[in-house]
Order: sequence, then C-alpha cells, then structure tokens
Amino acid sequence: MPTILLLGGTTEASALAARLAARGIPTVLSYAGRVANPRAQPVPVRIGGFGGVGGLVTYLKEHRVTHLIDATHPFAAQMHRHAVEAAAQAGVAHVALARPAWTP
Repeated sequence: MPTILLLGGTTEASALAARLAARGIPTVLSYAGRVANPRAQPVPVRIGGFGGVGGLVTYLKEHRVTHLIDATHPFAAQMHRHAVEAAAQAGVAHVALARPAWTP
C-alpha cells in the first residue's frame, strides 16, 4: 500500500485528498503554513515547512512515504524544486500537478 505526502494549498490538492481518502490510501496533506484557516480535510494535515530539502528528505524517510505529490500553487517555485530534489534523494516516486499561474 502506498503512503502519500500531498503538498497542497490548492483546490486541486483538496480534491485529490478526498479521492485518496475515499480509496483508503494513507495520505498526509501538507500546507506550507500560509493558510490562516485551512478547510477540514478527510486526511491528516500538517502545517509548516520542512526546513529545506534535507528536512523534506528526513520527513519522507521517517514517515515511510512512497509517493510525493506536488499540488502546490504555480508560484511556489522553491517548493517545486525542493520536492523534485528531495524525492530523488529519498528514492520516492514524485509527480507534480500543474496548472497555469493566475493572471489578473
């Protein structure tokens, strides 16, 4: 059974969390900490940064994460880079959900 870390903060991340929960797939939804009042989720939620790539690698290994899903906002460029690097270092499958950045 996979164990998923879902990097969220988007509507798509919330929708994906609901689908994963409905399938009984162990998932943790992680917010960067910029969410004042996060909406209730059907999976466990963690809030706060990881402390860079090294901290994310440690989290992935300590929690035996098998899959990392990056569903952060398009402007979260640093988190995207950290997710790619940490997944590679930890040997964890990684995928990013992409959508166009918001424009006024």
